Amino acid sequence: EIPGETQNTLDIPAVAQSDEGTYKCKVWNECGELYSSESVVTVTASTSVSISPDGKFALYNNQPNPFSEQSTIKYSLKEATYIKLTLHDLYGKEITLYQGFAEVGEHSITVNAMHLNLSSGVYYFSLSTGSVILTQRMTIIR
Repeated sequence: EIPGETQNTLDIPAVAQSDEGTYKCKVWNECGELYSSESVVTVTASTSVSISPDGKFALYNNQPNPFSEQSTIKYSLKEATYIKLTLHDLYGKEITLYQGFAEVGEHSITVNAMHLNLSSGVYYFSLSTGSVILTQRMTIIR
């Protein structure tokens, strides 16, 4: 516990499951340095999901996010249908990741930033079924 503080949780947006472990904090000022006792750091991943109004289609946030080389996009379908999975940059440039018929079930596709020649930044990916478009955001860090 930190005296005088009301919060003992630190939120760090760019953390991975591999960052879980035991750490010591180092605090310093003009009077010197002080190391804390060991603290266990637990990483909890959150997943964002977009679901169609009729509940037939779901698009999950890519994992990991943010990422530097590759990330996986997952989506699920409760009915077989024609889909289009696209990636857009902030300027509107579109890359088609998959276009075609997809069966009922869970599906995934790997995005390789190097192969697609994607630079650092924010991108949006969308699952379109014709009548429904679901969108999520991904971040690439190089």
